[in-house]
Amino acid sequence: MADKDDAPEEEAKQNDKHNWGAADLEKVKEVVEDKDDLNMSSDALGKIMSHPQPVRQKIINIKKDDLEMIMNELELPKSVVERKLIEVNGDPMAAMKSFIGFDS
Repeated sequence: MADKDDAPEEEAKQNDKHNWGAADLEKVKEVVEDKDDLNMSSDALGKIMSHPQPVRQKIINIKKDDLEMIMNELELPKSVVERKLIEVNGDPMAAMKSFIGFDS
């Protein structure tokens, strides 16, 4: 009867040895998968960092009355006055001072 009890123990030891190798193989697979995931993550971050986000232009409101007043008073073309008003953030007084030469 002692032989019958020893047989399941020997089979269990053999199965443990087999499972031990399989467990090591699983660990290796997990490490490789983790490295692949890490490489993919670093590649994605690299792509994000290498392509800077486009800079959004600031919206500047120019009043039609301010534009026409400067055009009429200083006899300047519309495109020049618009450009100057954009440069001074829509401030008509700063634009006129700049045209006259009194920049501060």
